[in-house]
Amino acid sequence: MSITIVISHYSPPENSEHYKSLLANTINSLRSEKINFPMEIILCDDGSDWSKDIIQGDEIFIISDFKKIQNKYLTTLDVDLYLRIPSDRDYKCIMLKEKAVKLSKYENILFLDDDTMLNNNALNKFHNYLKQYEFVKGRMIHSNKLPSTFFSREVQGTNYAMKKKLYNEFKGFSKYLIPDGLGEDDDITWKVYSTLEKRHTKSKLACFAGDIIGKDLEAGRWQSGYKGKKISARRKEFEINFISTHGVSPNNNKSRHKKLWMEIPSIRVFIYEIIFILLRFIKLVMRKLKQITHRAIGG
Repeated sequence: MSITIVISHYSPPENSEHYKSLLANTINSLRSEKINFPMEIILCDDGSDWSKDIIQGDEIFIISDFKKIQNKYLTTLDVDLYLRIPSDRDYKCIMLKEKAVKLSKYENILFLDDDTMLNNNALNKFHNYLKQYEFVKGRMIHSNKLPSTFFSREVQGTNYAMKKKLYNEFKGFSKYLIPDGLGEDDDITWKVYSTLEKRHTKSKLACFAGDIIGKDLEAGRWQSGYKGKKISARRKEFEINFISTHGVSPNNNKSRHKKLWMEIPSIRVFIYEIIFILLRFIKLVMRKLKQITHRAIGG
């Protein structure tokens, strides 16, 4: 078995060096893990400021031979394929991801964001779980330090892997996301859930691998821009499109209840779950106490 890693990246002009550093650290971390199976990394650049000199035009540009590239930063990144589309702050990552999957060499696809730092041995764990499951969702620790758990209902972010044949079965991301990819995690989670549920198998085909931990180092960058449209308007448009396409609400549907269609893959991971449920509870209590204290002082 082998894995293709698809990394989404966008570096805005106002803080380009910071996001370039995040991307480099993520790639270096993946490459540093000792694995005994083939792996490729496909970088999907959603029109970053640092790469605007690479190509001009409206189509997806693909680079596999980095020897002829003059962009010094790109040549330092240890990736196998580079995809770029000029976005002008549109969120067009879906077009890039669709292309990346089509170009991928391997049968398993791992989706990450450029600011998702995985814990030690994460690739080996994904590789092992994909021998048994068709979809593997890792844990996320959000930028607010709050960890996702098996029982929490947030979609949680980009730290998941699946069989390419599963991705092709539900035909990838929904087309309404092409102009603006906001809500992609909600969409893909529902499509995976609904596809697997149609199988009517006794054993569950997806797992929540809580021992694969991704830290979300940033927040809000993917929600900015899109031709100046406010995030509230974009979110509303997404919700309308989601309901029209899938017939359920993105905010309240069965795919958000992981226990309905995923399982915890081992006793060891179950112990992880207990620990993180306690951590989440403590952090929520501390946050509530802080709010009460702030109101008391303010009052």
